[in-house]
Amino acid sequence: MSTDPTSWTVPQWHPDLGDPQPQLRLLRTLAVLFLQRCRAGSVELLQVEEGYLHVDLRVRTSKVGEVHIVERGADMPGAWYGVFLFPSHGDVERYFRDAKDAVEFIISACGAKRCRKRARRTMHTPSPASPAPARSSSR
Repeated sequence: MSTDPTSWTVPQWHPDLGDPQPQLRLLRTLAVLFLQRCRAGSVELLQVEEGYLHVDLRVRTSKVGEVHIVERGADMPGAWYGVFLFPSHGDVERYFRDAKDAVEFIISACGAKRCRKRARRTMHTPSPASPAPARSSSR
């Protein structure tokens, strides 16, 4: 669907499948946090079938996992983040109530160093606190 969580829109599906807005809101929250913490990360919202969304997670070009919103059952009511990491990252399945906890787990499992690599490749843009060096005139 889209790789920019701020542009994700609520999908339209049959009312019997429930309101997609809460699922989308939770996935967007996690995706934004992931992108803030992992500079080399990317996300993509996918609708696998009507009534079911998930987010693909990538670090650089490698797909590292997926996040789904799941109901855990009567013993653990409410929506949970289902984090599924692929074999190259431990073939792990974990559940979290809080997006921040889920993202911290994903970052630690994928390697925090891998998530920081893109930052080293970006150009430095001077800010008001660190002005650009003055150019010397050779005339």
